[in-house]
Amino acid sequence: MSTAGATDARLWCRRIGAGVPLLFVPPPVIGAAAFQRVEELLADRYEILRVELRGHGASPRASGPYDYAAVSADLADLMMAQGLPRAVVVGYSMGATMALDFTLTYPERVMAAVLVGAFSEPRHPLLRLELALGAHLSRSACMPLVRAAIAAGNAPGLGAFRLYHRAGSRAHAREVRDLFRCARRYSCTRRLGEILVPVCLVYGGRDPIRRPHSDLLRRGLPDSELVILPGVRHEVPTKAAEGLAGVIDTFLHQRGFGR
Repeated sequence: MSTAGATDARLWCRRIGAGVPLLFVPPPVIGAAAFQRVEELLADRYEILRVELRGHGASPRASGPYDYAAVSADLADLMMAQGLPRAVVVGYSMGATMALDFTLTYPERVMAAVLVGAFSEPRHPLLRLELALGAHLSRSACMPLVRAAIAAGNAPGLGAFRLYHRAGSRAHAREVRDLFRCARRYSCTRRLGEILVPVCLVYGGRDPIRRPHSDLLRRGLPDSELVILPGVRHEVPTKAAEGLAGVIDTFLHQRGFGR
């Protein structure tokens, strides 16, 4: 096991395990804590890199406006600093959209992708509302409300709520606001055909914003498969970690990346 703090990109990164490398791209606010349980389930057979975005956790602040292009550049620099030529990219929610941008920008760095609750653009009215509220409320005075709401939405119990709320307390308002604003206007739907690596799309069966986003991705991606986990809403990594770990394992083995 190794934990890397400072890299050329200066992002905090926890690196653990051995095998096919999985690069976890988190959403803002709860950050890398969203993948903690999934990491525990997969680290005995894969190499896991769990990173924090800028302005989150032990990662430094952004020096200027923070958008998906900056996130992608940071991830590429991180992989270079870690001596990692390629990885399977795993993203959740807004982190899944960041993973899409990374795959489009640095295709040579990506072996495959697992996108959980992904959207190539915000089509569903509820998602648009959530992003607008996130951008509006992620001011310093309102950040406690944002942290509490996101922690509560992801937590299956009190212990998890404390974990996610503690993680959110280390998220800075400016970077969070920038990422929500970026998510509102970002679209890569017309470029999905450029992604030639295999992609596994994972959604909760009760996710109210799944469609039309899963439909857009399925139509646009040349090589994708769709997995629906029943009984869970949008918060798959935090509320159905065992199911997600099984999906990742099966997908990678079927595509020839597993041990």
